Amino acid sequence: MRGAECKPIQSPKARLACFDKALASETKIEKGPILGPSQIDIEKILGSSCNVKEIIQSISKAVKPKDQFESTKEFETRRTAQIKAAGIATSDVICEGTQPHLLSYNTDTKEVRMYIMGPKMQHETYDMGSYVGSNAYGASTNVKKQYEERWELKIPYMKSEAYASMSPEKAKNEFQSLRLAVVGDLVEPFSTEDNGTSSPTLTMPYEKSWRTNYLHYIPKLYVLYNADTKQMIWEGKIVACKEYSWDEKKDAQVW
Repeated sequence: MRGAECKPIQSPKARLACFDKALASETKIEKGPILGPSQIDIEKILGSSCNVKEIIQSISKAVKPKDQFESTKEFETRRTAQIKAAGIATSDVICEGTQPHLLSYNTDTKEVRMYIMGPKMQHETYDMGSYVGSNAYGASTNVKKQYEERWELKIPYMKSEAYASMSPEKAKNEFQSLRLAVVGDLVEPFSTEDNGTSSPTLTMPYEKSWRTNYLHYIPKLYVLYNADTKQMIWEGKIVACKEYSWDEKKDAQVW
C-alpha cells in the first residue's frame, strides 16, 4: 500500500513521529470517484447508523470481566470469541455523523471540510441535588451537582480531515442537508471507560462528575452525501497508522 512507511516503534516519541508522518502523507485520504447507489448503498447508510451506547452495552453484557487467574492474552482471546458469539458486528460498522461541527465550508477554496473526530456521541445528564458552597474568600453561591454518562467513538488519529470540492452556490443550497457517514471496524480493546470530575466556581456553579464510555473504532471510508436527495457527493478511503497501546515491542502499521 502506498503511503508512509511505519517502522518498529522504539519509543513513544518515535511512535508519534511515525504517526504524524502517516497523517501528513498525501495518501492519508485517497479520493475516489463519485459513487452512485449501485456501488454504495445510501439506504443502508441512512438506516444502519450505529448506536454507540447500545454497542458498548452489548459488549459489556457479552464479555465477562477478566478473572485474576486469567492471563491478559487468555482474556483477549475470550473477549473476541464472546463478542463474536453474541453476534456483535465488528467490521464495516456504519456511523452517521450528526454533529454540525463535523462539516464547514470555505468559500475561498470552494471546499467542504470534513472534520473527522468522534462523529457520534451520546450523553445523559442526571441532576444530583444542590448545596450552598463558598470559596476561600467567603463568597458563596448555590451549587448544582450533576452526573453525566457519555458514550462516544474513540478514533486514534484525531487530526484527520478531508476536503470535498463544491461550488459556493451548491454549498449554499445544500449545506444544511449534507451529512457525513463513516464505515469502519471495531478494534481491541473494543470498549473502555474513563471517569472525571470538575469543581464549581462562582461563574460556573456546577459540581460535575462523569463517565465516558469509549467504543474503539478505526474508520476506513468517509462518505459525504445529501440526506434529502440521497446523492453521493464525495467518498474517501482513510490511510493512517493503526494505534496500539504504549507497548514498544509492537509495530505501527499503515492502513
